[in-house]
Parts: sequence; structure tokens; C-alpha cells
Amino acid sequence: MTATAEQVEQASRLKEFSAMVVMGPNPRLLWIREKGVDVPVPPAEERDAHALRKWSELLRRLAQ
Repeated sequence: MTATAEQVEQASRLKEFSAMVVMGPNPRLLWIREKGVDVPVPPAEERDAHALRKWSELLRRLAQ
């Protein structure tokens, strides 16, 4: 699977870790963290704003 240099460095420091991988023809490591450590979740408003920024053009086209 492909991983960034930062992800490889992070993995080398951890004894136990959790990871999310996208499987397919070219598997990719999405994130890695120490096992048992929770990932902070941004507030709903922040998540919505991010999604709208990222997908606004597509949503505009689909609405036509």
C-alpha cells in the first residue's frame, strides 16, 4: 500500500496502532494513530462548512 513519508515515520514510532486503509488496485493508507487514542472530531458546523467548500461546485451542477 502507498503511504506518505510522514505516515511511515509515525508508524515506526508506535508499538501498537490503528490504521484506515482504502483497499483496491492501489491500496492507500488514509490515517494511522496509536491504538486506543481517539481522534478529535470537529463540530458539525465545521464539518458541514468543509463539505460545502469541497463539494459546492458539484452540488451546484447537480442542482441544475
